[in-house]
Amino acid sequence: MRILIKVVRNFVIVVVALFIGLSAFFHYIHYPNVIAAVRLGLAPASKTPTLMPWHTVAPSTTPVIWPTGTEQMPATVKYQGQSLTWDQFLQKSFTNAFLVVRNGVITYEYYNIKAGMTKTSQLPSYSMAKTLTSLVIGQLVTQRKDSRV
Repeated sequence: MRILIKVVRNFVIVVVALFIGLSAFFHYIHYPNVIAAVRLGLAPASKTPTLMPWHTVAPSTTPVIWPTGTEQMPATVKYQGQSLTWDQFLQKSFTNAFLVVRNGVITYEYYNIKAGMTKTSQLPSYSMAKTLTSLVIGQLVTQRKDSRV
């Protein structure tokens, strides 16, 4: 019985020491606490915005209205070795929103209404934000815009 108590005590000490060590490390690298990290790791991607720190970019006071057009999406798509219709592909790939912009014209929009998505739904941008920021900066450089203006 003493051996079992000793093993349990040592196990608890190790777990507490790991928790404290990981908490200090996560704090040092400015990452959420250990519990938040576990919750984040177990959450579906659509829920991560509520688990991570975020900020919302305020809308423009003078928004540009994008022109819209129409574009046919492919009748079928190869996905995971299957030939699917476009709608089946969007459903099977768990797509929440899909937007096609060609030459400054929105030619196709899809929102997963079953998942509660609409034009006004806020979705995380993840790495897409880096790509779009790079595109905007590239356009500003091309136009020779000065950031000091």
